[in-house]
Amino acid sequence: MIIKRNPAEIQSYLEDASNVQAGHAEAVYFPEIIDDVITCMRESFRTKTPLTVSGGGTGVCGGRIPFGGLILATDLLDKIGPVRREGEEACCTVGTGVRLSALQDYAEANGLFYPPDPTERDSFLGGTIATDARGARAFKYGSTRRYIRRLQVVLADGDVLQLERGGHGLDKAGRCSVRAASGKGYDLTISTFYHHAVEGVTGYLLEPGMDIIDLFIGSEGTLGIFTEAEVTLLESPGDTVALCVFFEGDEDGICFARTLRDCMRERGVNPSAIEYLDIASLALLREEHIDIPECAKAALLIEETCADPHRTLERWFEVLGESPALLDESWVSSSMKDVKRFREIRHMIPARINEIIRHNGFPKIAPDIAVPLEKLETFVSGARVMMEKGGVPYFVFGHLGDGRLHINLLPRCERERKTAHRIYAGLVDEVIACGGTVSSEHGVGKTKYAYLAKMLGRDVINQMLAVKKIFDPHCLLSRGNIFPETLLNSP
Repeated sequence: MIIKRNPAEIQSYLEDASNVQAGHAEAVYFPEIIDDVITCMRESFRTKTPLTVSGGGTGVCGGRIPFGGLILATDLLDKIGPVRREGEEACCTVGTGVRLSALQDYAEANGLFYPPDPTERDSFLGGTIATDARGARAFKYGSTRRYIRRLQVVLADGDVLQLERGGHGLDKAGRCSVRAASGKGYDLTISTFYHHAVEGVTGYLLEPGMDIIDLFIGSEGTLGIFTEAEVTLLESPGDTVALCVFFEGDEDGICFARTLRDCMRERGVNPSAIEYLDIASLALLREEHIDIPECAKAALLIEETCADPHRTLERWFEVLGESPALLDESWVSSSMKDVKRFREIRHMIPARINEIIRHNGFPKIAPDIAVPLEKLETFVSGARVMMEKGGVPYFVFGHLGDGRLHINLLPRCERERKTAHRIYAGLVDEVIACGGTVSSEHGVGKTKYAYLAKMLGRDVINQMLAVKKIFDPHCLLSRGNIFPETLLNSP
């Protein structure tokens, strides 16, 4: 195991992509095998020293930023096991320090497909499990948890759990017992559950009859350290058709996305992704893509994987012909080169926004929210009124197919920063009123726990904390994620 203490060597592990202030830690531990993780966890537990797990540093909610104690970095847990085929599916065992891009490339080299695709392909697998990451293709394929068969978890005291899907579930009374490698049993009783119309990354999943592996997925490093996972791989879905569809009105694009969801089966189309770009996002892109029509006020980037691109394109032309789309101005292709180009256009937006942030000298205020699709038009309309009134520059883009939007407010001065935070709070109130979620895919981390508590209520938060204390009785792991320090320190 490698241990680094030099401040210059560990500086990059004290920050992530969140713009949360840099933290501090005594040392960074780099385990190479699970025994190293166990050793580190036992020492942390014995000395009651807080320990924060560090993934790829791509998180945007401050999840890996420590404020004291030790860091356990999973960089060297980067092995990918051989593929095991099982009919139309396959699986392999992967270290949680493997980058998402490496796993996707490995699957592709074997004629297979790993569906989860958060925008940041440099993220670690462990981080995507810890936040139940989604991405554009989640519209068709769902979130990360759907593809996790088994998790190896090292608990705060160094004990090891092997959690297999279907192996441990809550009974009708909300009880479950899991046994660690040492033989120690962990008994759960969950009496407070919650359910929302829109899925999100909102603390621990608490559903009747749930599988305990799903309690850990999305737990943001607060219940244990993931060291390896067995993931499901699908057969390659074939060719991809991509469309960049422009609209003269912002509401036209949102309305079309909702209509498309309602009729896509009847029309014979089956998109894997429906991405949205607002007028400000298009203006940003025109600096490099001058062929974006000036009259366009919104765009949808749509992908569909298929066996017959020609027939699939014919169906899309039929659907678009009955829509308010600027059909003559829109781009449609089955060329892989164009598919990649359309994806780069979407991924260019956060990169360009980061350039603006550096120029402004103030961090962005960036709610990632989701609301039920039938309420999306009303929500976006109200949000625009709120943001226009506030006068802070903003961009709206994201995974419109399932109602997930990224709203980026870019303050240029201290006054605008305070205004942006007030707008954020107002947006949260609207999201909750719509039955949506305050965190659609980036997690809660250290930036959203107040909004999480507002959305879920104290009883649910207390139930989550009771679960945490079963597996982490001294509340040492990833302190500040999901729960505020004041709550962790309460009896």
